Amino acid sequence: MKILVILPRIPIPARDGGAIVMLETVRALHEAGHVVDVCAVNTPKHHADPDVMEPYCNAVTAVDVDTTIRPFRMLREFVTSRFPEAFHIRVDGSYWLTRFASEEMLMRLEAMILERGPYDAILCESLFTACYGEALRLRDSIDPTVPIVLHAHNVESRIQDRLARDPLRSSVERWYRRRLAQQTEAYERHVLTWISGVVTLSAIDTATFAIAQPSAHVVAVAPGVREHVPTGEHRPQTLWFLGSLDWTPNVDGLHWFMRFVWPTILAQMPDVELHIAGKSTPDAITAYHDGINVVVHGEIEDPTAFRSAYAVGIVPLLSGSGVRIKILEALADHSAVVTTTIGCEGLPLTDDLHVVFADEPTAFAHTCIELLTDEARQTKLRAAGAEFVRSHYSWERSANELHQVLTHIAEREH
Repeated sequence: MKILVILPRIPIPARDGGAIVMLETVRALHEAGHVVDVCAVNTPKHHADPDVMEPYCNAVTAVDVDTTIRPFRMLREFVTSRFPEAFHIRVDGSYWLTRFASEEMLMRLEAMILERGPYDAILCESLFTACYGEALRLRDSIDPTVPIVLHAHNVESRIQDRLARDPLRSSVERWYRRRLAQQTEAYERHVLTWISGVVTLSAIDTATFAIAQPSAHVVAVAPGVREHVPTGEHRPQTLWFLGSLDWTPNVDGLHWFMRFVWPTILAQMPDVELHIAGKSTPDAITAYHDGINVVVHGEIEDPTAFRSAYAVGIVPLLSGSGVRIKILEALADHSAVVTTTIGCEGLPLTDDLHVVFADEPTAFAHTCIELLTDEARQTKLRAAGAEFVRSHYSWERSANELHQVLTHIAEREH
């Protein structure tokens, strides 16, 4: 097939779940023999030379788009948030989404279609690029039989809704996020009315979209993961946290852990160490560093080496949506992991077999303590978790299933 992939960012370096899914999807389709062209929004937050994508696709172009959150525009679009006039989209979006819409990017896409097309399918990576697929359709820039498929990494409205329910947030922020969730959900439902198909990462997200629009063609294609067998020994009585610290659910979860869980662990295990790493570490997280019990590393180069150095990983997520790639990556690195129910949402993991679940602060603390003091249990979790991802998650299989979905949708459109 000849596939045009629209990306909301250049996913290199691939150090977070979204970037890993985008890069590995493009790479796996390309390595499977498909012609894969990429057109990407190049954001200030993840700005990169588009040439870094050349080894993974047949052609690549990118457009600088300022997606920086602007408080004045955010407030201005609280009631009504519209896409640029050139997109011909007559329904509201949400500021969370419309900041990714660029007329220059749309023109670049149309130029790429004229120069490199026709394409057999267009793949919009995440809801943030769905507006481009709709604009191409509304502007008759592609043949009406060419399927446009949304690769939905998350149910974006669910993320905002869960953040709006967080009692630790101010009433003003909760009020604003409720509105953002409503706007985002309305646009998600609109997308389901015209999109050719939706590919999710988990059955739970598939069910959410199917309920919202029963006539929509929605299927789940699990992502992949690459196994790394550690060569050294981990340090005992150590915990690790690794995640993008410019993603609100990660930051919120870590604050929750430090405020309500960590004191209990430290009181019972005074020599315990917590190692925190992640890109864009905010000052509020850096402030936890004391160099003795808590070490904040900032952004690291080798996630596998980091995870392998310490005994037990924590993923204290209280919000978010989609599949937690970081949990799959941790299991592929033979890590023992403690997480919440939401942290494992969308993953068919068994409590106390592959990972350990704990939702309340006291339970989370006691689970960490018990696991840190039980090497045999850690070993069993590492072995079972690695076997689980080895058996169920590979990018080659993911690319093959995605190709089958795209082919089926293309045949149906014709």
